[in-house]
Amino acid sequence: MKKALLLMGGLLLLDQIAKIGIVHMNVGHIPILYSYLSISVKHNTQMSMVNSLFGFSFYPILLIVFNAAVIFWGTVCMMYARKKGVLQRAAAIGAAGFFMAGTCAALLDKVAWGGSYDWLCVDIPFLPARYFFDLKDIFLDISVLLLLICLVAAKRSARWLYGHDRDTLTK
Repeated sequence: MKKALLLMGGLLLLDQIAKIGIVHMNVGHIPILYSYLSISVKHNTQMSMVNSLFGFSFYPILLIVFNAAVIFWGTVCMMYARKKGVLQRAAAIGAAGFFMAGTCAALLDKVAWGGSYDWLCVDIPFLPARYFFDLKDIFLDISVLLLLICLVAAKRSARWLYGHDRDTLTK
């Protein structure tokens, strides 16, 4: 669990330093990969992707409480996984660290920045709109990928969940 927390702290620090640097440098539009990927700052004050995409207007305090509940749930799951011995695997440590960094960064964005400063932009000609994101979104995507790797690796054994092999469950 210490490794996951160290990873979380480092990633959270990286996210906030990058955000502070990009926002305060007041960059306009810097292409990274031709016109498909660029640095372009957008302040999302609607506090969530659901609000932005579908025009909903969930109250900010409700979103902050929900985000805090997700962090609490993630911490409880990490403690349970540690008790069951799952957090010894590198992919599980990575998934926990990336998940906690992404959710903590999302909460910090809502509280400290009044929304999210998304500063990476994907602009593919056949898509209807440009997609803005930042490091916390990448962290959450990586956590899901690492979790899937953990699930595939644990497919043959349910020992970490039930305390014994899956083969003994089916007999």
